[in-house]
Amino acid sequence: MKKKRHNEPELIQYRIRYHLENDVTPIEKYFMATNSENALEMFSYSCREFDKMPEMLDFSEWNRWTEEWKLLSIPSSIPETSET
Repeated sequence: MKKKRHNEPELIQYRIRYHLENDVTPIEKYFMATNSENALEMFSYSCREFDKMPEMLDFSEWNRWTEEWKLLSIPSSIPETSET
């Protein structure tokens, strides 16, 4: 008899475009997460060594069926992460 396989939540690709204080060229970071909040937490964690939080230009979710980026609203505040 086969064991039932535990269904894991599907991962979604997110893209965050931002720029640092005086940089002209935007930077893109990609994250695989189960939801947008987790992707923002990962972004926050990846920026922990910056003096100031970078300015987000856009936040997008990849739609693999249409093969397009869907723009999401930029949150007014980025979730804090726990550094454990």
